[in-house]
Amino acid sequence: MTDIVLDPALWESVEAGAEAVVAQWLVAEGDHVHAGQTLARASLIHQSVDVAAVHAGLLEEILVPAGEKFARGTVLARVVNV
Repeated sequence: MTDIVLDPALWESVEAGAEAVVAQWLVAEGDHVHAGQTLARASLIHQSVDVAAVHAGLLEEILVPAGEKFARGTVLARVVNV
């Protein structure tokens, strides 16, 4: 199982305590995904950023729905190997 989080490097220029928002999920639970595929788009300090799969597998669960805020390090979804 792989936890999907927003790339930590994107948080480097953001002040402590800032939050991002999942703007849109591009895949649904149960979809097969490939490594590098964009799974969602998030908004971080007026900037749209992609959330990508690290490994191929099955998107098992979306933990942060579209429209919800999240903090640095929050697990957004889980991908399992199949």
